[in-house]
Amino acid sequence: MVNSIREKLKAFNVSVLDVSGEYAKETDIAFVFLSQNTLGAAQYREKIEKMLERNFSEYHFDLEYEEI
Repeated sequence: MVNSIREKLKAFNVSVLDVSGEYAKETDIAFVFLSQNTLGAAQYREKIEKMLERNFSEYHFDLEYEEI
C-alpha cells in the first residue's frame, strides 16, 4: 500500500518519506512540498487529499500539516 501511495504522490512532485513505526497495520507517510503562498499550499493539500480519498477510500487516513 505504501508503494501505491508513493507512486500516486509522484504526480504531485512531493518528497515522500515512510516514517512508520513498528505496528504493521499502520503506516505514517510524510510528504513535503514548496508553495509560494498559503493559498497555494491549501489548494495543493486539497488536491492531494482528494486524490487519496479517490484512490484509497478503503483506508482510514488523517492528514496533519505544518506550514513553515
